[in-house]
Amino acid sequence: MRDWEVLFVALFIAACHFISPYIHQAFEKYRAAVISFTGGLAISYVFLHLIPELEDGFGLVGNRIYFIALVGFIVFFGIELIITRYQEPAEHTRFYVLHISVAFIYTALTIFTLGMQLPTTSALTVVFALSLGLHLMSNDIGLQENFGSRYVRNGRYLLILAVVLGSVLSIVRRPHEIVIDSLTAILAGFMLYKIFREQLPDIQQVRYLPFIAGIGIFLLLHILLDTTHR
Repeated sequence: MRDWEVLFVALFIAACHFISPYIHQAFEKYRAAVISFTGGLAISYVFLHLIPELEDGFGLVGNRIYFIALVGFIVFFGIELIITRYQEPAEHTRFYVLHISVAFIYTALTIFTLGMQLPTTSALTVVFALSLGLHLMSNDIGLQENFGSRYVRNGRYLLILAVVLGSVLSIVRRPHEIVIDSLTAILAGFMLYKIFREQLPDIQQVRYLPFIAGIGIFLLLHILLDTTHR
């Protein structure tokens, strides 16, 4: 495990959490195009990194890796369904705490499993950090739209704390590879849910060219960097 690269990605993710409110304000006018672009990046991330990552874990866990991913999808979908069916206003403290708690756990586990997820080259790690950072920043923007100033005041700092906790555990604890593969599969299920449920824009708001541009940029960088460092 390359500790310095884990720290680099963790610092980048923490920075994304911190600046997300400013990004939201700056690009509010172009919201549909930005969501379409980040949706394209997220979809590319799923097919070019996340699914191959599951296949890499196949050797240790076997075909149960896909079952674990499915469980992750079902569990987090169920949690989201329970939270939504509280039918409480967005400003309600319990509603806010539940959403932030799920985001905290998701962020901490994502960073905790970084050591086994990082690409083979430093250049690809930068692309990985960018795509993961935009994915989490998109989640942050959704939290800000739901909870406004409350998220800006304390929510983003709690998610930065999740990054710190996950990175420290990743470096100090060094869990067994089977544990990492299993957690990665669970997170993959949740990430698939989040991307297809929240990060893809509503069909009526899709800006197709920015969406294709997001896919194309991630694909081009992935191919060029992978070819250069093979």
